[in-house]
Amino acid sequence: MPPRGAPGPGRLRSPPEAAARRPPRTGVALTDARGRVHRWDVGAEELTGISAGEALGRELADVLASSHGFRHRLARALDRAARSGEPGEPLPLPRTAGRRVVRLHPLRPPGTVAAVFSDATAPVRGDDRSELLAAAFERSPVPTAVFDAGLRYVGVNRALQAVNGLPEPPHLGRSITDMLLSFGFTAEQAARVQAVAAEVRRTGTPAQDTLFTSAPDSVAPNGRWWNTRWYRLEGPQDRVLGVGVDVTDVTAREQVAAQARAGQERLALRDTVRDHRGDVAALCDRLVGSSVAGRRQDDVALLVAQVRTLPRDDVVSWDLAADPGAPRQARHLVGRQLAAWHLDDLIDVTELLVSELVTNAVRHGTPPITLRLLRLDRLRCEVSDHGRMLPHMRLAGPADEGGRGMHIVSMPGCRWGADRTDDGKTVWWEQDLGTGSDRAEPEAPLRPGTPPASG
Repeated sequence: MPPRGAPGPGRLRSPPEAAARRPPRTGVALTDARGRVHRWDVGAEELTGISAGEALGRELADVLASSHGFRHRLARALDRAARSGEPGEPLPLPRTAGRRVVRLHPLRPPGTVAAVFSDATAPVRGDDRSELLAAAFERSPVPTAVFDAGLRYVGVNRALQAVNGLPEPPHLGRSITDMLLSFGFTAEQAARVQAVAAEVRRTGTPAQDTLFTSAPDSVAPNGRWWNTRWYRLEGPQDRVLGVGVDVTDVTAREQVAAQARAGQERLALRDTVRDHRGDVAALCDRLVGSSVAGRRQDDVALLVAQVRTLPRDDVVSWDLAADPGAPRQARHLVGRQLAAWHLDDLIDVTELLVSELVTNAVRHGTPPITLRLLRLDRLRCEVSDHGRMLPHMRLAGPADEGGRGMHIVSMPGCRWGADRTDDGKTVWWEQDLGTGSDRAEPEAPLRPGTPPASG
């Protein structure tokens, strides 16, 4: 418990108490853009009787206001300082009999304020104010640079020195373009920054939230994004002194935004494909000419595949046992199905080919084995198993019992291949339908599980 008569939290000391402690002539508090105190020096503690622990992180009005009337006057003073950009008039602090005052000095970025506390009998001198503003620039957590009327560096605060990885002296006297080129910006990127600074210097209109990109690095392989705020610096009689800029690294924000845009582009492309009615060539033309594809600056490979639904009568498949009888069963099933499709001319060749592929699957594959027959523009046969090793051709000797299957499959008029699947592989071949095909009224295909005929 504090001794009787000692000031409690947030209570301003009376002038006699403060005099006994020999307070300093001035004290300083700094606020961020949200109006919250982030600096409260010893002078502010002594002149107000409020400790830094009580002040930091709170709004200035909440820290100082002890009555509704003073809160209202302080709010008006803050508003006037923000709108005019000029220091406000001294505002007497409550319970000090007018001997202690606070004066508000607007800083950069907009919304930040330096509150200077002083004894009314010893107002802040000009050199003190200059020292204060210089300290505010140097200590600001916002990376900031100041350029003269020729757009040459005259000041870089500590925060920007840390961003650039370079102390202030190497910056001084160099042009914006020269400095940015040394940081890895392209000539085009540097020229764009220079143009924005020149326009602000010419017109006096601030350039808010202007985005620039810089060279790639290990953290940002596509380059960093910088959000900048430019403003003209003026002296008496509106004499142009130079330009100031506040810089913020927004790379993470822009990367998230880019990912969101990419997702929207994918959705737009998906919707275009889903809603398209017509041939594939027209769809490709539509996609390439779309606004989504037109915005991309890098190379794009467009692959469009047309998937068609096959009639049920044109596809049939069977599960085969992984035993020596599987090739014979496969020949029987294929022969009956080709006869049902009126493809009798293909029975002998197809029985030979399917016998070879099923034999390979039994000997070298992994069960289960599936045989599928498709009547497309060509006849296609597929043999699938769960083995991962793809077949390959090899030269068989005169006495070898195997090694000729893939040579038979690659006979003239046939196309063959092998594809890995999620659970194994599929070996396939295709051959022309020939002249015996009659697809007008096909007989019902043999369904999976149809037993082979005996014999």
